[in-house]
Amino acid sequence: MVWDLDYGKGAGDQIRLEQATLSGRNALEMQLFQNGTDDKWVYVHLIQKIDAARLTALFDMELSVWAFAEPPCSCKLASNYQPVIFGIETNDGTHVLTFIFSNTTYELQQLPTHRIVFLPTPPGEWTLHTIDLAREYDNAQWERPDQLSFMIIFEAAGSAGGWHTAYLHHFSWTLRSNTTPAQQGNEESTPLLRQRIEAELTIAVRAQAPVFRHGGERSVESITLRRSYAKEVVMS
Repeated sequence: MVWDLDYGKGAGDQIRLEQATLSGRNALEMQLFQNGTDDKWVYVHLIQKIDAARLTALFDMELSVWAFAEPPCSCKLASNYQPVIFGIETNDGTHVLTFIFSNTTYELQQLPTHRIVFLPTPPGEWTLHTIDLAREYDNAQWERPDQLSFMIIFEAAGSAGGWHTAYLHHFSWTLRSNTTPAQQGNEESTPLLRQRIEAELTIAVRAQAPVFRHGGERSVESITLRRSYAKEVVMS
């Protein structure tokens, strides 16, 4: 199994994915270079399709991941919106749930089919985040899906000229506090989920072979909406 790689860039933009060690942690290093000659975003999305037992396990668990974000660039100080977006996103074909690692605290944003959660992430240091999909789906009053796309997203607007770097380290899982005994029986599927998300990510950044496959599905509407909210939240 592989991660789908979805990206967009202009002629002068660059995208790099590498294995790195930062402050003693092995991590996925993502770098974007935005040449800033137009308004187009440069972006990279790593996408994993999850269904069946793995999806059940994902909703029965709390997912934790370490994130390291760069200090805000001067472009953010000079603009009225968030020009660099780094986070985790799920898309079940109907609902989009976005977790943005943000150095500024914003209120949660909710629409009928899109929910955006801002996770406080001080720049220049490792921060451990816990993501509870079941809680967010319940709070949004959405039905549980049969499958979804799990995505790592990193994007830079045309105004964010220069290099941008973000790091992720070590996905881990713990049972949700309100998991029932019957749901605990699904723990055996958790290693499968961990293998598919974490181990394959490590393999992907180490291998020279084409472990990434280009052409993963993405929703243009969800991307546009997420970026619009990034603008509206900061401007409000």
